[in-house]
Amino acid sequence: MTRQVHTAGPGNEDYRSTRFAATVDGDTAFVYGWRRTAEFGAPGLWEAGDTVEAAFFTYGADEDTTIVVSLVGGTAITSAVVYPKELGITATVGGGTASITVTIANLRKPLRLEVNGDTANVLHIHPHGLKSTPPGGYVTYDGSQASVPDGTCLLFPAGRWDLVTEGEGAWGAKLFPVGIGSTVYLEEGAVVIGSFDLRQGVGDARTVGTGISIRGPGILSGEWLDNEDLPAGTFLEQLEFALVMGYVASEAGSGNSISECTLVRSPFHTIDAVSINSITDAHVYSPWTNNSDGFKVIGDQSNSNIGTITNCSAWTGDDSLVPEDDARHVTVTGCLPSSASPAAIHLGCPAPALDPG
Repeated sequence: MTRQVHTAGPGNEDYRSTRFAATVDGDTAFVYGWRRTAEFGAPGLWEAGDTVEAAFFTYGADEDTTIVVSLVGGTAITSAVVYPKELGITATVGGGTASITVTIANLRKPLRLEVNGDTANVLHIHPHGLKSTPPGGYVTYDGSQASVPDGTCLLFPAGRWDLVTEGEGAWGAKLFPVGIGSTVYLEEGAVVIGSFDLRQGVGDARTVGTGISIRGPGILSGEWLDNEDLPAGTFLEQLEFALVMGYVASEAGSGNSISECTLVRSPFHTIDAVSINSITDAHVYSPWTNNSDGFKVIGDQSNSNIGTITNCSAWTGDDSLVPEDDARHVTVTGCLPSSASPAAIHLGCPAPALDPG
């Protein structure tokens, strides 16, 4: 039986939660915490301008585990609620901490922990199965690569990797091209800042890449730009700031997937409407801003495959889970969507009809 608890983080204490600490069967987990001011007021949660932290950690296991959560600074936990309640998982509060037992049956079920009645600054727990491994022959990112070539794997190791090299306000300045049939692997402790672009070609010849995998237990972050500082433009121009971009008018991706990783602090939509076909064991956290939509998938180009969103969690400032009506066939299983405004699950409007170019 195995547990995989990441203790080191990215080597940058700025990413450690200022609110929560946690152990898994006695091993100290690195609890991440992204903090920023809320762009809008959310009734019952926060006022506009309040600082809110989105905290989370991921571990792997193939056995029952016991998690003990405490508050940083010595404040005692006096009450704790675990969501989703239908799993029957409860927290035992005592000695100022909250203990949670996760059985094998509930591995891969994302959890949300609220303590001391605080429904804004919460802890998300990702009890994954054992982590995947990258394909053989991968190349390790060292700052010199500018894309992921077709049919290759680029591994981002532990550390902070900033892909934004120029022109923060310029369209496309932060897009990192990902080729057909390729893999992006985010290792434990990797924090990658930027956006992955699944589109191939330029202008009128542009198509959506196929067979692309973005996976691994690391993190993709849009912290380089705040939503309220987006350059003025149309909806489609601002869609260029999605963390995973692949939008091409009237064309959908095929065989593209996201798994295991966490996507945080997107300046705009986290995933555009038509590039990804399946998402598994992944998580999106961006509760501070409007238009920070969470999970979106679409069936393949032939409309024969079913898009899937499985065992995922999201805490967003806009639509959290969007199996919308342009997405063809979508199956959602074992997910925990939550939103500060306006919808946890959105079944509405179709995608825009024009290519932003």
